[in-house]
Amino acid sequence: MGYVTTKDGVDIFYKDWGPRDAQHGDDDQVVPYADSAPLSAKLLKHGTLKTYPGFPHGMPTSNADTINADLLAFVRS
Repeated sequence: MGYVTTKDGVDIFYKDWGPRDAQHGDDDQVVPYADSAPLSAKLLKHGTLKTYPGFPHGMPTSNADTINADLLAFVRS
């Protein structure tokens, strides 16, 4: 079990279950890429970051074919 502390002081506890895939579009206007994507992968033990050029915040919906294919490939690896 581990934890991370957010900028506002909230502790988030998690269990380390193995590899994790962080995905982020670099055109996200809601959660800016530079403020979140590199940090999310760094905070995850065994984390990897997949960056999608030009993809927006809602990429699981707007780019579902690409996202779903990549998720399936990650699960199978």
